[in-house]
Amino acid sequence: MSNRGRFVEMFTAYWNDPDPRRYAEHYHREAKITRPGGGPPISPQEAQQQVAQLKALIPDLRLKPTRTDGSGDVLWIEWLLTGTVAGQKLQVRGADRITLKGDRVIETATYYDSLDLLSAFDQRVSHERLRGALAATLEAAN
Repeated sequence: MSNRGRFVEMFTAYWNDPDPRRYAEHYHREAKITRPGGGPPISPQEAQQQVAQLKALIPDLRLKPTRTDGSGDVLWIEWLLTGTVAGQKLQVRGADRITLKGDRVIETATYYDSLDLLSAFDQRVSHERLRGALAATLEAAN
């Protein structure tokens, strides 16, 4: 199996049952991980902590790859994240662009609509209200 194929298996297994040892063994120490929101890249250790926190909030969290592609050292994984928040089903679609260096990850960029995840934690806030608030904030900034 290729490095990319092994990584897809590890990625899926990790999200479905987070284990810091399994996660860390697939990343270079200097790897950088970018998440939605535009903040600075984070380390594999920080990413692992964030996944553990999310899993604590959504114990039935599951990730299913829906499509993979790539060439050379770059791998794309499109995925569906599911779980239950406050009795409501959660579905978040996203993708990760992963750059491998040998058999370890050197860079990951994750893409998804963070409003899907944020609104799941506050069912009183609809996507429309969040988008409206964001639009008003952007307009005021201009």
